[in-house]
Amino acid sequence: MVILSSLFSYDETTINTFVQSLNQTGFAGKKFMVTYHSSKKVKEFLAKNGWVVVESDLNDIPIVCKRFDDFSKIIEKSNFDEQILITDCRDVYFYINPENIQNKDLYIAPDGLYPLKDHIWASKEMKNHYPSYYILIYQQIYICFV
Repeated sequence: MVILSSLFSYDETTINTFVQSLNQTGFAGKKFMVTYHSSKKVKEFLAKNGWVVVESDLNDIPIVCKRFDDFSKIIEKSNFDEQILITDCRDVYFYINPENIQNKDLYIAPDGLYPLKDHIWASKEMKNHYPSYYILIYQQIYICFV
């Protein structure tokens, strides 16, 4: 399994629960963190905990869009042949090892139990940057907790 995440200007304290809870589960897969405007200390903390740190610039693109562009580049470059989990890092705690989750195809999207058309914050950015947004607007949105 591969985990992809991103952060913008977070300090070590903000991501500590995410990093340490994943470590405590015994996760042995690959971990990539895309960083935007991050301190050397945060990047060293991640590297010390087994993360591949990928530095990137936003280039005036909202992070909600840019991170998915960066994730797609990592996936294409690495040619993974395994399950990929994309997750936030600020407010996620791993209770179990995600490698133990039954292998299923998942569609994970913005928070909420309502269609994307009603998710104002995410819809605004997606409409601006993803023409295929309109194909998904009436789909149910799911959030995944590990």
